[in-house]
Amino acid sequence: HTNALVNPPRPDIVAVTGPAEKSWLIENAQVDQKHIRVVGSSRYLDSVDTSQYWAKNGAKLRVLFTVCYSFELEALANFCQQEPELFSECDFVIRTYPFSWVDEQERGLGRLDSANLQFRNDHTTSLEKQLEWSDVVLFNGTSVGIVAMLKGRIAVYANLCRFLRADPTSNKGDDRFIIRCETATSLKNAFKKLASMGIDEYTRLRDGQREFALNIYSPPD
Repeated sequence: HTNALVNPPRPDIVAVTGPAEKSWLIENAQVDQKHIRVVGSSRYLDSVDTSQYWAKNGAKLRVLFTVCYSFELEALANFCQQEPELFSECDFVIRTYPFSWVDEQERGLGRLDSANLQFRNDHTTSLEKQLEWSDVVLFNGTSVGIVAMLKGRIAVYANLCRFLRADPTSNKGDDRFIIRCETATSLKNAFKKLASMGIDEYTRLRDGQREFALNIYSPPD
């Protein structure tokens, strides 16, 4: 057929970053698996260590929140209004999105300040160093949550969306080790549970999340 919309190009090889994408193409796009190659991802990390809270019996969880969308900080401020002690037992760092949504993020930061939340805003330190510093990475729309799992950091998804849900871990395979929090209270309870977690339980969770992330970002081939 001469109409490109009806008969689009069909490449000989479709390169994907991991088995999860390969499965989606086979099951949903009806791509023949013989045309799919898992080539891995440059976002893959092979450096896994025990974070300081569990390695050194830290006093507080070090929580890194990585912003993706303009509305996330204001939504987080709503969480803090609902649960004023949400981050009271955490050393909390916010990594704002540096390339856009300056005004919207400033409004969100202002609301967090007004809620007397103790936090640091830092988008200049490298993400790699921030991941090394952290124990827990809080995320909504960004794939940094998946990268954090590869790094061996516990990732926690918080639903901060206004309308359409943005969850980069959705429909990516066996997600029994993924922590998802739909409300401020569930997020507070997740922090409490993590803070009381022993080294063995932490290790199972860390390794389970990393295995999930490897299904998305495999080592480069």
